Amino acid sequence: MDDRLRLSEFKLLFALDALMKERNVTRAARSLGISQPTLSEELAQLRKLFGDQLLVPTTRGLAPTPRALEIEASLRRTMQELESIVRQQSSFDPAISERTFVVAMTDYGHHAIVAPLMRVVRQQAPHVKVVFIPFVAGIKLAELESGNIDLVVAMRQFLPEALKSSVILADRHVVIQRRDSSRRPEPPSLEAYCAMDHVIVTLEEPYLRTAIDQQLDRMAMRRNVVSSVPAYSAIGALVGNTDMVATILQRVAQSLGTSFLVHPLPFPTPEFLYAAGWHPRHHDDPGHSWLRKTLAHVMAQPPEPPGAGDD
Repeated sequence: MDDRLRLSEFKLLFALDALMKERNVTRAARSLGISQPTLSEELAQLRKLFGDQLLVPTTRGLAPTPRALEIEASLRRTMQELESIVRQQSSFDPAISERTFVVAMTDYGHHAIVAPLMRVVRQQAPHVKVVFIPFVAGIKLAELESGNIDLVVAMRQFLPEALKSSVILADRHVVIQRRDSSRRPEPPSLEAYCAMDHVIVTLEEPYLRTAIDQQLDRMAMRRNVVSSVPAYSAIGALVGNTDMVATILQRVAQSLGTSFLVHPLPFPTPEFLYAAGWHPRHHDDPGHSWLRKTLAHVMAQPPEPPGAGDD
């Protein structure tokens, strides 16, 4: 036979605690937000549960029996501990926390976000560790629910719908070339842009086309794509050692340093919206909230305009 306290019996302890404090059924019922007949029925159940009258009527109200007085102190401590659990707000102090966060990001995020984010994290939370892992399309929701992954940071449309999310930045495409390239250093015209030799970043087929090419198609233009790579990490070496150019996002261009000229594109492109997503289960976690707010604050800082610092 299961001797564990049933939920219905556990709830009776709240009634007993109120009765012991008030020594009056009417006042105790009012404090619990229930009717007097309901509390009277619960008192009857308590007497059966404990095998004792617990509280008996007197001219001055209800008087506790010796058995009730015996359990009063431990009952009050238990109620106080339960109230403390319900009302307790976990805290997070970044200055002393040794927590480890896991953030899944796309290649763009690793180049554009990791360095500025970690500068602030190291300043505010010197003992906090952040593990960055690749974001994979179709990431399992269970990984976020369990806490194995704290945040996913990717283009908004790639985030699972069940996640809470917030756009953390909007970026635009620019075109970069080697600073000492044989090409002219001023921003290219549309015709000059299309005539350049381009390297692109893509993980998907067709490997020599991206959304930029679809945009050019609508203008009846075509650029000369001569190479594609799967990650931004190869762009610096390719553009830095050839006369090829690359159309990349502005924050990635900034991360490559000062060896490149950065030009605005000679045609309009949509904004690139990048978002952070997290499981609703962790929405109110103070440490989680700190990480999200820190990320949003870092990304709210505007990037330098294209070509900033050029001679």
